[in-house]
Amino acid sequence: MNGTDIKAGITAIYKLVVKLRDTLVDLIRKKEITSCGCGQADCPTWFFTDSAGQEMDDIRRSILVQFKSIKTDFNLSLG
Repeated sequence: MNGTDIKAGITAIYKLVVKLRDTLVDLIRKKEITSCGCGQADCPTWFFTDSAGQEMDDIRRSILVQFKSIKTDFNLSLG
């Protein structure tokens, strides 16, 4: 793999991460992702509708596939 291929792969990953963030914001706006409601500003617990979870997982999976195309021994996967 040459420098041009790596740069293209990293650019693709960057665009997918931006898409993941934008999708998160959109799903929160649509109330498909909601906080737990405990009132703590830093609470890490969020509730996802099934479709929201699937949409986010699909994008995360695409990011992992792109990493794998750059570094073939990359073995992280979503359950």
